[in-house]
Amino acid sequence: MTKIYEMWTYTGKVVDPMNLKADDISLIDIGVSLSRQVRYNGHTTTNDHYSVARHSLILAQRVYDITSSKELQAIAFAHDFAEAYMGDIIRPIKNLCPALKELEAKITKVIFSRLKIKADKIPIIIDEQDDLLLKIEMAHFFPELWTGARIKSLRDYMDYFNPNIDYKAFVVKAVELFDLTDEDSKALVKSAEDIDFF
Repeated sequence: MTKIYEMWTYTGKVVDPMNLKADDISLIDIGVSLSRQVRYNGHTTTNDHYSVARHSLILAQRVYDITSSKELQAIAFAHDFAEAYMGDIIRPIKNLCPALKELEAKITKVIFSRLKIKADKIPIIIDEQDDLLLKIEMAHFFPELWTGARIKSLRDYMDYFNPNIDYKAFVVKAVELFDLTDEDSKALVKSAEDIDFF
């Protein structure tokens, strides 16, 4: 039985999200969770399953296209990994609750340490590209409500919305960008072969 402040993860870990340790972090757990979680609390006006994992993959590609930096691409890819342990909380709620932002920063710091990402905070260019991608997403998922300019189509980045495909793409990108042990890489790749959310 877990304690009130603990959570179970996909791989069977029992963790305290308020006090995560490096050993609690699993890329399989992160990838599964973010592939299953949809953006915008599920309130999109289309039937697309647009996951946090897919958002992270697109942002990582956009940042690399602009900077040609694998280091910045890795940070962009991992920028929302904390949401595997606290959920994808929409911006209006986060902005009202400073403690949530503090918890997200704390979890991100542990994840970055585990993945050997050398960054104390998210660089400005990634925040800027995240905001720009938000506008692209809003125009796609809320076409009747969006009044801003159409910068680029989300379809320029993807033509499917599927958590299985998102997880497999997550695994490929994680193996490419992070300094993983052979054992961790093999386990991650094997999980992508075995997993089926449907």
